[in-house]
Amino acid sequence: MARITPVRPKYWPKSEPVVYVVADKEYIRARAENIRNPRTKRQQENRSRMAVASHFLAQMQPMATRGFQPTMTNRPGWESRRVGGYHVALGVLLKRGMQKGKDGWEIDYQNVKLSDGNSLDMYPMGAQRHGREMSISFPKGLPKGAKRVRMAIHSAGKGRTLHVSFDAPRQREMVKISVPKWAAGGKLHLYYTVEVSGKSRWASGYVHLAAGRSPGRFRMSNETGAGRNTPPAGQPSSNEPTRPRGHSPGDAGAG
Repeated sequence: MARITPVRPKYWPKSEPVVYVVADKEYIRARAENIRNPRTKRQQENRSRMAVASHFLAQMQPMATRGFQPTMTNRPGWESRRVGGYHVALGVLLKRGMQKGKDGWEIDYQNVKLSDGNSLDMYPMGAQRHGREMSISFPKGLPKGAKRVRMAIHSAGKGRTLHVSFDAPRQREMVKISVPKWAAGGKLHLYYTVEVSGKSRWASGYVHLAAGRSPGRFRMSNETGAGRNTPPAGQPSSNEPTRPRGHSPGDAGAG
């Protein structure tokens, strides 16, 4: 393999040879005759990690593409290019939303981030399930100017995700949501964010809903309380107004 002086032209020809950069040095080699699957342990782990992340984020696409704004790459010596919101979300997921388990890479659900912006830790969401009906509330209200709430209901066991959106409720007002059969009994991961009037943007919040009728447990983000649980929030009380609200559902299943 011969080493050459880095010149970094804007476009490389697609014919032989193949030119690539390692540690700010440019190398040239012949194009491979046969493409094989990765063989080293690190290559296999990277492919497995990307597959797990892509499979999960594909179900979260309706929320992630709205939650992250497109950006431009900024690599010294390279031409900048535009990266869409979905791929920005994928990069964030790979960095902070995954962990190694017994069987390899897996999603670290409580640290997944599906929207970028101000923290929602001061505005926890309460959730409780009664069969195929879910009650949602915000005991401490929502940010000033909140217009809509977007939520993703994910079942890791079933490999399914339901996306819903509804008008922002008043403080302690209950919102009733009808959920499909697959979301009626098992453990669920809930993600929510808000749309507000003006230019401010808000990050996503996370609630873990155990199997059965146990109330959801709000998890604080890493920025203010990594891994800490707050007491169950949003349990319905006799003096809280309860009324169904219109919402727009969308179901994303595993491919």
